[in-house]
Amino acid sequence: MISLKPFDRTTFDSFFENVIELYAMESISAGRWDTEEALRESRKANEELLPNKENTEGHYLYQVVANEKPVGYIWAGSIDPKKKEAFIFALEIYEEERGKGYGKEAMNLIAEKMKGIGFSSIRLHVFEHSKIAISLYEKLGYATVSRLMRKEL
Repeated sequence: MISLKPFDRTTFDSFFENVIELYAMESISAGRWDTEEALRESRKANEELLPNKENTEGHYLYQVVANEKPVGYIWAGSIDPKKKEAFIFALEIYEEERGKGYGKEAMNLIAEKMKGIGFSSIRLHVFEHSKIAISLYEKLGYATVSRLMRKEL
């Protein structure tokens, strides 16, 4: 059994550096950015989304906690406040804690929280090379609604 614990400033600071690095690495793997620009672009994108850090209105940042120990984090919120659609910006279960069902539980808990806030659906983006994540989301009932494709020339 897990719980979601809201971030404080210390938790946010370590999360933020981690999410910047992970998003940069995923974007490099997907061919979105090259190595030289990835960290800069990732930092810029995430700073724009969270201008007031853990207190940014419309964003919900939580530690995923199991047995009183942080095992990851999840970040959800709204891209368009006019829509009743939440968006999962990040889910990370720490490598040594993977395979224990924490990701599935965190996704179910965040869905409950978003529904309680008034959202009627949740979207997320997943890179095509993240096969384990895709499998998790499909098992939870998420459906592909668009696909971005590329051909190397």
